[in-house]
Amino acid sequence: MQRVIQSGRFLTCLVFLFAASTKAADASPIIAPPRAHVVTSDAAGTHITTPGVDAFGLNVDGVARLSITTTDGSFLCSSSLINDTYLLSAAHCFDTNGDGVSDFLSGTATFHTATGTTTIDLTAVTIHSGYTGDFVAGHDIAVLTLDAAAPGDAPRYGIYMDTDEIGKTGVKVGYGRTGHGSTGDVDPAGTKRAGLQEYDATGEDVGDVVSYSPSGPIIAGTQLAYDFDSGLSANDAMTVLGFTSDLGFGDDEVAAAPGDSGGATFIDGLVAGVTSWGHGWLSSLDATPGVTDSSWGELNFDTRVSSYADWLEPYLPDENIEAVPEPTSMTLIGLGSIGLLVVRRRRRQQAVDQAA
Repeated sequence: MQRVIQSGRFLTCLVFLFAASTKAADASPIIAPPRAHVVTSDAAGTHITTPGVDAFGLNVDGVARLSITTTDGSFLCSSSLINDTYLLSAAHCFDTNGDGVSDFLSGTATFHTATGTTTIDLTAVTIHSGYTGDFVAGHDIAVLTLDAAAPGDAPRYGIYMDTDEIGKTGVKVGYGRTGHGSTGDVDPAGTKRAGLQEYDATGEDVGDVVSYSPSGPIIAGTQLAYDFDSGLSANDAMTVLGFTSDLGFGDDEVAAAPGDSGGATFIDGLVAGVTSWGHGWLSSLDATPGVTDSSWGELNFDTRVSSYADWLEPYLPDENIEAVPEPTSMTLIGLGSIGLLVVRRRRRQQAVDQAA
């Protein structure tokens, strides 16, 4: 792995994220300031997607670019299409003053598909009631309403409802800033990119090892975490923290950056994570110590979508929701064979209850 393209936070959210997390950084002697945020591991500026052409086996034309105006200015974020008129994104893209309440005034979603570019107005934003403005704590998730149906050739994605995300390969997609893992995000946001990542731990488990006070603590069940691997043990943050990890996907390894916020991480073609936030380190574990810039070694956190299945159900197509047998009677299905089917488990894990 030599380059990293971030696909988790948006460029427009950068100012808010840094401002909102200054105290957390001051309180910790080991982390650089958290921020809400694809940077690649190969040449900077690569991993650009092409409409109508699959990226890592996935049609990513249902990932839309958001142009948002709030009471605090104009911002860029990312989103994923979950129904004809509904998008999934991050709450912090719309609560730009950090008080847990939407500051949305107007906005658009732009789809780039094989048939062309389509821009549709946003008419409403629904932020999860548990979100307080502290994205480190969690519940950083929102549903957006479109003024008209999305293009017919833009895929509608189901959501990942199992709780076995740790260790699974994910495809991360977003419109954020880009660059190389050795230097972080140095180029502007606005172009869709995709790459690979793997969840290494739950957010709360990382929070048991790293103190984010006075932000947080990370609410159980709300987040999934991963590190940005360079292929070298020197930047393998998760292993240093005591988690089972690896050295990444080589040139296909990516991390999120400003502008990727609200974008998706897909497992088996289903939305498993929503890009939320990340932080660097003050030590040489980080390729750029002391700065949070989506460089190698940094930690990133996604909102754990499986914990919000009940909350999201009203926004999902009816035909994509069905009951499935108890886990003990289920036949294991191979990676990629689920497609876009959304299933609903009869029995929720404790983490789901905690996040609802």
